[in-house]
Amino acid sequence: MQEIHEKVLNEVVGAMMYHTFSLTREDLENFKALRVIVQVGSGYDNVAIKAAGELEIAVCSIPSAAVEETADSTTGHILNLYWGNRSLYQALREGTRVQSVEQIGEVASVKARIRGEILGLIGFGRTQQEVAVRAKAFAGWDRAVPGCA
Repeated sequence: MQEIHEKVLNEVVGAMMYHTFSLTREDLENFKALRVIVQVGSGYDNVAIKAAGELEIAVCSIPSAAVEETADSTTGHILNLYWGNRSLYQALREGTRVQSVEQIGEVASVKARIRGEILGLIGFGRTQQEVAVRAKAFAGWDRAVPGCA
């Protein structure tokens, strides 16, 4: 908490935070005017909830914040890993010339097509459901996901 400016500790009324930042009872006691903490993302186990209640500081979360962005990013990472884009990029930078789909697969050491492969999603919250919807563009389907069957 040393990195938080004295003016913030004395005057801030609301705080928005991510799971990478934790607030203990001692931290909460340092805030003189704080009345609400909004946790971006699911849960709020990084905040001393009991202490916040005793100090009359409301704590809430925004579980659906950034679902679309997270699903887009996740899908992009899946495609990059599957297609070996980093290996392909490095090979092209080193002067390797690729002239066919088969050569892409050889250079990147991966398959060129996704159709017919299996994508396993652990858990099935909002983000995973959105990833499944995006997988539909690659002929993915799951009867449990609305709009994916």
